Amino acid sequence: MPFEQGWYIYRTDASLNRDYLRYFVSETAYVAECYRDPTDGRILLWKDEANPRSAQWRNSYAFVKQAPRGTQWDNAKAGSTRTTGGFGKDDDEAQGNDKPAGSKQRGFVTTAVAGGQANLAYPWFVSTGWPRRVNNRIDPLINGENAFKAVAQAIRAARHSIEIISWGFDASLRLERPGDQRIGDLLKEKGKQGRKIKLLIWRNPWTQSQENTVPGMNEGGVVKDAAVWVYDKLFPPEYTPSPEQQQAEADLKAARKRLSDLRNERTSRLASQWMNPRGADAARAINAEYAPKIAQAEAQVQRLERIAQTASQLPGTTEKTEYGHGHIDKLIHSAGAPGDPDAIRFNRRWHEQARDGELQNIDFRVRDYAIGDKQRIAMEENLRRVANEYRRWSGKEIEREAVPWAQQLFLCAFPSHHQKTVLIDYEHPELAVGFVMGHNMHNNYWDTSDHHYDDAAGRRVPGFGPWQDLSTRVRGPVLYDLNRNFCTAWDAGSPWYKRWFASFESARQGIRPEQFVTAPDTMRSTAQILRTQYQEGRQRSILDGYTQAMGNTREYIYFENQYFRYKPLAEELKKTRRTLLAAGRNESLHGVCHIFVVTNVPDSVSRNTTYEMLQALGRADTMPTIHRDMTAPKQPVNRDLKPQDVAGLKINVATLVSGTRKTGNQNQYRPIYVHAKLMVVDDVFFTLGSANINVRSLEFDSELNIASDDPEIARQWRQELFKLHGGGAPEEDIAKEFKRWGDLMAQNGENMDRGIPITGHLIEFFDDGGKSITVD
Repeated sequence: MPFEQGWYIYRTDASLNRDYLRYFVSETAYVAECYRDPTDGRILLWKDEANPRSAQWRNSYAFVKQAPRGTQWDNAKAGSTRTTGGFGKDDDEAQGNDKPAGSKQRGFVTTAVAGGQANLAYPWFVSTGWPRRVNNRIDPLINGENAFKAVAQAIRAARHSIEIISWGFDASLRLERPGDQRIGDLLKEKGKQGRKIKLLIWRNPWTQSQENTVPGMNEGGVVKDAAVWVYDKLFPPEYTPSPEQQQAEADLKAARKRLSDLRNERTSRLASQWMNPRGADAARAINAEYAPKIAQAEAQVQRLERIAQTASQLPGTTEKTEYGHGHIDKLIHSAGAPGDPDAIRFNRRWHEQARDGELQNIDFRVRDYAIGDKQRIAMEENLRRVANEYRRWSGKEIEREAVPWAQQLFLCAFPSHHQKTVLIDYEHPELAVGFVMGHNMHNNYWDTSDHHYDDAAGRRVPGFGPWQDLSTRVRGPVLYDLNRNFCTAWDAGSPWYKRWFASFESARQGIRPEQFVTAPDTMRSTAQILRTQYQEGRQRSILDGYTQAMGNTREYIYFENQYFRYKPLAEELKKTRRTLLAAGRNESLHGVCHIFVVTNVPDSVSRNTTYEMLQALGRADTMPTIHRDMTAPKQPVNRDLKPQDVAGLKINVATLVSGTRKTGNQNQYRPIYVHAKLMVVDDVFFTLGSANINVRSLEFDSELNIASDDPEIARQWRQELFKLHGGGAPEEDIAKEFKRWGDLMAQNGENMDRGIPITGHLIEFFDDGGKSITVD
């Protein structure tokens, strides 16, 4: 047996004596250097030089003796590949693991220790993030109905403080539906009860014309009102019919054209017989041939006219709101409340009160990147570009290619604060609860998991379509890091003299992570807060977390993300598979790695990078036109492209649709917008939060994710989301589930062509657009 060395970290879900375990965790940060004895497989614990408190464990073989069969250890040193094994069907049987019927233990290999066995797990956490925290509770929240209800309940239960960071905030948002209370009124109510409330929202004045992150906030006052009034007079708003009316009118137009074509065709054929001696007989034959066709077409036109008349009664939309319309209007409001004058008035009044200090105990702030921050980002990116050129010249490996100049200019000019967290009663650990969210505090993020076609049936604000999003509720020591993130951001926006004498962070220094372990029996998850934070030492632990998890992947990865366009991750995944195959991994024995992706068809500013990601994974067939543009621009588009084999990988790429509305005999379908930011690996690990899979989120914007190696939660994410999207209970065998996805997407595509109901929401990703500019 070869000698093996690595870093191993004791997990909290082992069945040791609780007092002994807690002392080990809190006093030594549960880190020790370990060696496995090559003669009998024993594990010896050694001192971690970075942690003097662990000196008492030097040569502590006695500790391992107390570990019973099934004790789990974390291998936290990247590159300790000798402790990683495959996931063939025989692995679990060989390990002898106890597991629920029908499930598979994933994410570790087993070695012998005195008195039993110990499981050595892969390194899921990264050294570039904040420390991993043990004894947490994490609750998955799927879609806005569940997420916003949990937030509303936590705010109502707050006894001392409420702290919110978000990319956007709409005071008119109703967190619970049916229900009349808006979040703005709920916060005002809690403020009057003495709760200290802080809100920190991103706002950039130059991007508000595209999407206002703070609907109703008007810093320009009368000047902007006058500009809106003038714009409204010069450019009257245009009315847009409802989607149902547009579809009905399109169908009617096609039917009328068909009727006209038949009549013209009959007339043409009759005219051709005027010189024919038997023209009368020929004419009667032609009339007899066309009479039933024309009668059928006329009946179709009449039927569609009735449908169009009914559809015309459905409300459409207009750019105009009470205070203007179009891009000018978005400077004050946004899509935050289309067609809802009450919400518009509410938002404007709420922000007027916030600006004038009339909201008791509510401190509302907006933030953006300072000019100096943007200049530093640009300078560091240019230095990296120069360093890359030097490394390329000297024949050394390049860590990461710099983004193109135009893209870099845009990202450095318009970075955003994209984090989304809620923190309740932090200074009272027995009450404290937090949220790491994908949802913004905007109306369009509220939807049920049914994703109804109709806004009214889905209890959505009219004008917003189906929306898929994910968040988590957290309790335990991980709240310590959510607070650090909030305090740092809050203090950054405070005057220097306040930071000098009494920063918000310093006021909370006496609170320690272990104080949040209030119910150990239900707080069993190890978790780590990951961030992208260019303003604090170019922290990119979210990217590191993604990269590390991909290196550990053996059986599957599930991506559910708003964007899927960061090619370096695809290259990292392929590199891992090549390494495993070169080291002797056998696909016939251990199986291939299955990739499941749920994302959106890209818009016109991101098609290039989406194509690059999918092409790297062998799925250029999903984007045939841009594939032609990128590879052979003078050739015709080949729409018969096939998926390309990538060694050790199979990939399904899907988008989501809702199909619950019928017009006549035809089902109507509506895209479900995917805003989630989730990755699940092998039923062992997940990360979720605000970060998209694109260069903006992983390198430039401020983002925050939570990561955990809790297998129960990872499995819960997979099972519940696969059931939701696939319209039925998923297969536990990943290869069978992968095939089920492929079959279901193909069948749903055929059903949509025929206008009949689909199963679940999955359809195959396909984009036939051409090359685009690249923004992020």
